[in-house]
This record gives sequence, structure tokens and C-alpha cells, in this order.
Amino acid sequence: MKNFAIFVALALASTSAVADSPAPTVTFRGTTYRLSRTSGNEYDFTPAEQTPPSADVLTLLVLSRIKDGEALADLANRTLSKLKDTKATIVRTNSVPASAQKPAEHFMAVVIPSPDALQFGASRYVLVGGEGVEMIYMHTIHGNAVGNEMSRWLDKNGADVEQKLMQLDASSMMPTTPAAAQAPADALPPGTIQKGSLANPKLISDAMQGVAGKAATLGCEKIDSRQPYVVAKPQGPAGAQVWREKWLVTCAGKTYPIDIRFNQSGADAADWTIE
Repeated sequence: MKNFAIFVALALASTSAVADSPAPTVTFRGTTYRLSRTSGNEYDFTPAEQTPPSADVLTLLVLSRIKDGEALADLANRTLSKLKDTKATIVRTNSVPASAQKPAEHFMAVVIPSPDALQFGASRYVLVGGEGVEMIYMHTIHGNAVGNEMSRWLDKNGADVEQKLMQLDASSMMPTTPAAAQAPADALPPGTIQKGSLANPKLISDAMQGVAGKAATLGCEKIDSRQPYVVAKPQGPAGAQVWREKWLVTCAGKTYPIDIRFNQSGADAADWTIE
């Protein structure tokens, strides 16, 4: 499936392979998929009862450099543009709007031609535990004139693929390695519980004004990088939840912690306060 590389060409980071781990399984559309191959940040799953070459592949890409919704959307847009350049047929695109606690998710479905096959590809972009994740489902129909067959398959399966892929729990596809199981508890800064921010891109952009102002009072003239961490998860009723984060900003080689309190004000808005 050489055209599969189009989906992964813009992956920005990698993770170590898990050759010694028991092969996990994941259920997708009523079929059990088993981990069949790992390569860096790529985990490929194929149906347990399907013999190679597999017509169906479910792939997880862990994009450890993607830390927020803005970067996630940019990656999805660049991938879509790359696919258009290859003359792929865009079947559908969709985005789930961001909320005060959750960045937007993005979905695309395309049909990619090749000399001896047609490939349907569906891809979902989402943040999991503060890191970007791309989940890809590929269905291949081999042959020289299979357009009508692919159209019939799409009519029957396209909507269900999108629904099930958007519902799929990415964490269920992540193999557990001995190294991961023994990761030190101090991998997170003291007092934090999760890497990444719960704020959406707009709220992050707004809060950066206050973060920059606070950093300036600490001697930071220009922020080189930032890494948010969750200190306390949202509490309170829907529409009025409160949560706290600690952002570590780096300036000229020095790191400064900035504490932020977020207050939800309605279903799709929130305010911030530098503490």
C-alpha cells in the first residue's frame, strides 16, 4: 500500500517500537484488529482473520510534537493539501468544534488512485493526553477498473467508517511496553497531573497575553517556548467549571512556571486568571 505514505508523510515525531510487547487488539466496526507491525511512531493493526496482503489496515500515529489544537489543525490542513496535490478524490471532511475543555477534532476521507488499485483512506486527528494522534483506516480494492466497486463500498460503509473512527478510543490502540510501565513518576513537574492544556486554541492564545506579561515581570523579555501542564482537572457544574494549569515558559535558556486558573463561562467560553 505505497500510497499510504501520503497520510504519514507529514508526521512530525516518532516513538520507539514495541517488538517485545504482547500484540494488543482493538475492535473496529465489529472486527478484531491485531497489532501486526510497528515502526517508530506508527502502529499498524490488521484484521485477525485476514491473511496478507490485507485489504483493511487500521493505523495509529503518535505525533509527540503536536501539543495543542492549533498545531493539530495545521497538520490536518497540510495533509489534506498534500492529498489534493496527488489527485486524490476528497470524499468528505469534517471538524468537531472546540469546547472550553477540548480542542477541535478533524476528519477527512479520500480515495487514492494507483495503477492497480483504489484505496479509501479515512483519517481522524485528535489530542490524547496532551499529544497529537492520527488514526487512519485504509480499505483497498485491487484491480484496474474498480471505480464502480469502490463507489458501492462507499455507499454501504462510508458513513459508518466515519462514525466508528470518530468514536474510537485511541488509547486502546497504544501498546504498553515495559519501559512505559516503568516510567518515573517525576516525568511530570511536581504538583501536575497531566501534560498539555485543556484549553482550546483561542483560549490558549488569549491566556498567552497574560503569560507573557507575567513572564516579563520575572525577567523574561521573549518567550522561546511553552509547555502547559494540568494541575487540577475541571470541577463544578457544566458551563461553570474551574480548572488550573501550570505553564512552563522558556526564555534564554531559563524556565519560569506560570500558574493559571481557568473559569468556564458558558458551554463554549472560559476566562483565565494568572495566579
